[in-house]
Amino acid sequence: MKSIIDVTHWDVRRFMLYLSEGGVSLICARKHLLSLPRFYDFLNLGGLVDYVAPGLVTIRQTARQSPPHVSEDEVLRLIGAAETLRDKALIEFFYATGSRVSEVRGLRVQDVDLRARNARVTGKYGKTQIVLLTRSAADALQNYIKDRKIGYVFQQNYPLRTGV
Repeated sequence: MKSIIDVTHWDVRRFMLYLSEGGVSLICARKHLLSLPRFYDFLNLGGLVDYVAPGLVTIRQTARQSPPHVSEDEVLRLIGAAETLRDKALIEFFYATGSRVSEVRGLRVQDVDLRARNARVTGKYGKTQIVLLTRSAADALQNYIKDRKIGYVFQQNYPLRTGV
């Protein structure tokens, strides 16, 4: 049995081959390979190894999968199936703007300008941006918001529960 101190980049390559032959996915193999250099950096700092052997081994990039998309007909059916004004406005807003759930969750009535058909959303890292609304999305929001001037746009309207 070989000591971890005596490992060469050829040993790391053999280990990767062993993983591959064992049926490990490329993503899992990448995770193994990405953790090894950190460990060997630690050994190198402690003076136990002279060089970081895993740092000399690379693995091919994994293909990025694009997220599933929804056709226009499917979206129209989804809008038609909406049971409440809130559901319809929510679907229309997502479809019109491409906003993230976290952006829509924090959307306030004050941030929506229905006349100009735009909304100010706060996204990742607190970055604020203006998104444009389609006419149907603006109409759906108007029907849902009605006369409200403040508060979250998509607030929950659950009935109060009793202790029964």
